[in-house]
Amino acid sequence: MAQSVSKGLSRSLSSTKEKKLLKLLNNNVYATHLENKQRFDLHRRSHSFMAGDLVLYDWPKKGDHKLSPIFKGPFVIVRPVGAVCYEIKSTTQQNKFIKVVHVQHLRPYFKRNTPTIEENSTDEETERY
Repeated sequence: MAQSVSKGLSRSLSSTKEKKLLKLLNNNVYATHLENKQRFDLHRRSHSFMAGDLVLYDWPKKGDHKLSPIFKGPFVIVRPVGAVCYEIKSTTQQNKFIKVVHVQHLRPYFKRNTPTIEENSTDEETERY
């Protein structure tokens, strides 16, 4: 009978040790989670897009496309789908499609102001090139 009492006591002691270890483990996991979140958030920006905005899309690449462009576009935001997804469509007439994508694959599109060759430029300037 004394053995059964000592076994029961050792089980309760081991369960309290297990509870303490489990609590310590949970605290360590949570602390690590917070550190990882801070590191992740350093490199992220929150983007919010409206319907009609132009965006670039990080198109998934298949195979070895070392020199291919990272982003394709511009695409037009059709509507938001949930908090972090958007429905986009292409701006070209020949390849019109609609796709739902996550915000982390989108970047705002800024139109470039490329200089044009003016018609009234002198012949000397054009001969140099």
